[in-house]
Amino acid sequence: MDQGGIVVDVAVENSLYGELRGNLNLASRYDVDNFIQQAKDTPEALLSRMTGGVHLHTLHCPDVGSFERTGAVSATGRWYFS
Repeated sequence: MDQGGIVVDVAVENSLYGELRGNLNLASRYDVDNFIQQAKDTPEALLSRMTGGVHLHTLHCPDVGSFERTGAVSATGRWYFS
């Protein structure tokens, strides 16, 4: 967020339903703090609990420079832009 990005959603893979996504739209530290508190209050609701913690996020950044400054790391070393 500090670099101008938004965490749009979270995605997990489910063996029955395929890809499941939850909208987040976290655009500020305030949004993140609220989400973290909700996650602490209701940990059973986290999608990542279905996958042992494995999950992906969609980031929306206004430009490539903003994306690079987020420090987001791909496990494969590849970036996917759409």
